[in-house]
Amino acid sequence: MLGSFFKSDRAVYARHQSDLVVERCSSQKGWRGLHLEVGHNRGCDVRSLMLQGHLIGMQITGQPLAVEIYEDGDWVPATLPSHQLFIHPAGTPLNIRHDLWTRWAFAIVDHPALGARRAPDDTAGWSDHDQMLTLLFQALIEQLCHERRDTSGDRALAQSLIDSFMMALHQRAPAPAAAPVRGGIAPYMVADLRAWIEANLEAKIGVQDMADRLGYSCAHFAREFKRKVGVTPHGFLQDIRLSTAMELARRGAALIDIAHRCGFADQAHLSNAFKSRFGFSPASLRPRSN
Repeated sequence: MLGSFFKSDRAVYARHQSDLVVERCSSQKGWRGLHLEVGHNRGCDVRSLMLQGHLIGMQITGQPLAVEIYEDGDWVPATLPSHQLFIHPAGTPLNIRHDLWTRWAFAIVDHPALGARRAPDDTAGWSDHDQMLTLLFQALIEQLCHERRDTSGDRALAQSLIDSFMMALHQRAPAPAAAPVRGGIAPYMVADLRAWIEANLEAKIGVQDMADRLGYSCAHFAREFKRKVGVTPHGFLQDIRLSTAMELARRGAALIDIAHRCGFADQAHLSNAFKSRFGFSPASLRPRSN
């Protein structure tokens, strides 16, 4: 059975040698703004796709998947990590094959931010380690796979997740390249700052603390950080707090514990910040029985 995703009129060409079954499709639930499908395939799978839209995918088998990517006239071994976002830009061929049963989730998105983003080595497809985008996509998959009958609350949550996902893509659109600035904030410094924040998330952290960590004055740090990362230091900090809170909520942690572990004053502060950012409460993401 050929999945409906690959029958889309956005697939310029497609070739398959597998049993590919769509289990869930967002159009069945009346979602707007994002077409998402979840399914599985068995046996040898060979895909050749040219999509009129950016492919966002995630293999959800539960373990890394050994695949082969067709490059320069030959099949090259590669690994597709489990539950890691993969983005393939429009207008470039995707050729992949493997010989295992796997579950997957795919979406096609038209968004200028995706067209501008490239892998570090400028290859066509790339894995995205952005925690917020990954968690939002995982939450959408979970929402799509609920067995129970949809309620108006379920549809509202799905739409809020879609809106938040698209907004996150928009916010991550790269800024125009600027001339190098001597003494600017290097990528390793941003990575060090993120690791330090994650290790001290329960503490009260301010922009001055972040500047001190990197050895800058507060004003210079705020200016250079925004220029380099594309978001203010406070926005960067809040993004880490909220993405961690989202992950804990999806695992079923109590809201009062999430608030404490993520550096919010109390449960109300957490809920208000979460609703302001995503349009729904963290309690909406807690695991539910069917």
